[in-house]
This record gives sequence, structure tokens and C-alpha cells, in this order.
Amino acid sequence: MEELTLRKRRDSHYSPGRVAQLLLLPGLAGAALLLLETQTSWLQPRLEQFGLPGWTRWLLLVVGGVIVFLSFASATFVSELNKMKNQTLRDAEIGGGGLFVLYLRPFFSDIRVGMPNPFYNPLAFGLTLETSGLTPEEFIGRVLEPYIDVRQVGGGPRAVGPARVNVSNEKWQEAVTAAVAEAASIIILLLVRHDPKDGSIKGLATMWELKHLVESGAMGRTIVIIPPSLFYNYNEMQADWEGASRIGQEFGIKLPECHKNGGVVLFEKRGPSWQPSRIFGQTGQEYTGLAEGLLQAIQLQAAQHGFALLDRR
Repeated sequence: MEELTLRKRRDSHYSPGRVAQLLLLPGLAGAALLLLETQTSWLQPRLEQFGLPGWTRWLLLVVGGVIVFLSFASATFVSELNKMKNQTLRDAEIGGGGLFVLYLRPFFSDIRVGMPNPFYNPLAFGLTLETSGLTPEEFIGRVLEPYIDVRQVGGGPRAVGPARVNVSNEKWQEAVTAAVAEAASIIILLLVRHDPKDGSIKGLATMWELKHLVESGAMGRTIVIIPPSLFYNYNEMQADWEGASRIGQEFGIKLPECHKNGGVVLFEKRGPSWQPSRIFGQTGQEYTGLAEGLLQAIQLQAAQHGFALLDRR
């Protein structure tokens, strides 16, 4: 089978957050100039040199203010427009049937974990619509969707990422159970966090999902993501990973050690427990290594479990 390569899906969209950032640049520059002018009256003597009346300064300030406002308003508009367009596109795939990968994760990872963007060019020095980091769901969606649909259950609004099955808090376990049974493969990100502020433990719902994967016989088609330490304090990440590892041992899962580069893990049954059989993505280039590891893992899963991958260029 031909090796899968990183490619952008033809209907893929850039992060609207990044588009908004680029639109904000002229607005921020204009705001800085307006602030400078109000403090120093830099324009006045220069306008007088050209024989322009005093009210010209105020006219320029008003025009500058309008430009700043339009810049900020355009950034907000583009962000919301892309959000609606992406959500409509991805969520429509749920009703379309077909094979899909199910992505499971603790919700707090949406804002805590950053994944390296394999489509980012560090030589562009920021002059690109691509950001250096992606959320886990953006990462998984953009890497896999040229080859297979990606879905997830629940969560808050988002701009970019897989199709989402929205369910009530009372029925999320039923929705996860149904999605696991239908999915060609399951990707799960495991973290358990003890919050020192209120004493709560975050990530237990995902550990229930992991337990369900074991009990339902789905671990053989499950891929576990070790998050990288990108945008994540390594000591905190290690503590969160070890929290998940301790709970996983209670129902027969032996997780590998935490790794600063992250990792993509496949499992096999050895005696009474599930243990890592292959770990991908811990070597290679900084921005592409983890994504290439995920592609290797999903291609191996497709071969082992007999599902066909697509080619959406």
C-alpha cells in the first residue's frame, strides 16, 4: 500500500483565528498612530508645512479611527463566518454515513494542549495564514480528513475541527457507546488533572471512555495520543499523563512513559493487560513528526481491520 503523505484537504480552511489576527494588524498599527498623535501632535506641524487648515488633523484622526474600527470589525466578522462555514461543512458529514474515526478527549485539553502544525512553515516568519500550533482536534482533523472523516462527541463551539455530535450531559455515555461501535478507528487523548484551586479532578469522563473501549473490545482499533509539551509545561503534562496512567492500570491498560515530543500509540493484548505495540511520531522533524506518526498509525489500522481510506485532494 502506498504510504500516506501530509496533504491539505481541498475544502480545508485556515484557522479563522489566524485570519482575524492578520486583519487586526492594520487596526493595531492605526490605533498606535492615533495614540501617538493624541500625545505628541506629530501631524500638526507637518500639515502646516503644506498649508493645510487645522481641521485637517481632526479629519485624519476621524478617518484613522474608522479604519481601526473596520479592521477590528472585519476580523470578528471573518472569524464568525469561517466558524459557521466550517461547522456546517463538518457537521454535515455526520448525516452522510461512511467510515469515520472517532476522537475522544477531556474537554480541558482543548485549551491546554497544543499540537505542532505540520502545514506551518517556520521560514515564513509569521507572514502566513498558518499558525505554529493547533488544538488537538484541529490537528487530528486536518491531518486525517484527506483520508477519512473524523467525528467527536460533545464539547463547546469551535471554529475548525472534526464534525461534532452534540448531545446532552445526560446522554453523552449513550452517544459515545454508539459512536465507538460504529467507528472504524478511535483516537483518544488521555490526561487527568487534579485542580488545586477547587480540588476537582478533570478528565475522569475520558477515563470512563477508555474503560469502555477495553470492555467493548475496541482497544485493538484504538490509537492513544501522548500530547507533546508544545505550549504545555512539561512537568504539568507529565503529572496529568501519570494521573491517567494510574487510573488506566485499574482496568488493564499500561500506558507508555510521557515524552516531550508526544507520541502516537497502538496497543496489543498481552496476557491480562493491553500494552503498547508500536509508538510513532517521537522522532522526525519538529512540525511534521507527530502528524506523520498519526498517518502511519491510521494506515496500519486500516490494513489490520480492513477499512478503506479515501483520497480527497
